[in-house]
Amino acid sequence: MKKLILFITICILTISDLFAQIDWAPYPGNPVIDENFDPSTPNISLLYAMDYKLKQMLEEGAENIYKRHKEMAEYTRNWALEKGFGLFAEEGYRSVTVTTVANTLEKDVGELNKALAEKGLVIANGYGKLANLTFRIGHMGDHTMDDLKELLAAIDEIWNL
Repeated sequence: MKKLILFITICILTISDLFAQIDWAPYPGNPVIDENFDPSTPNISLLYAMDYKLKQMLEEGAENIYKRHKEMAEYTRNWALEKGFGLFAEEGYRSVTVTTVANTLEKDVGELNKALAEKGLVIANGYGKLANLTFRIGHMGDHTMDDLKELLAAIDEIWNL
């Protein structure tokens, strides 16, 4: 859902023809079942949001989306290395949608996020044992190169890099 920039309360799945063979027998609280039966209450507003986002994605095209994400990933990696940080993932295992930076400069990521929040920006700290040892910069979904440059410039300013 991150790549679609949608709330996580919606799920996209595919089902086989076997779904039609399910015996939708009445259950307590819903004794009447007919051809219009829906086993759940759909979140209509999220369906409209997904429709809107998918149209945007079709307009941009999968190749262009991948190219944009890849360019931002390379820009982020170069920034990290130029500033003296490391990259957590080895070559060949790096993502085009998020960069995990090794915090080799031992900066306080929690304090950085507080300062970034004042500017309307955010990054993700590392998980568990990697908290403050790594931080993650996303470059997927609606993010643009201008957004990324704004974020990295703010980090430069806050950390005096």
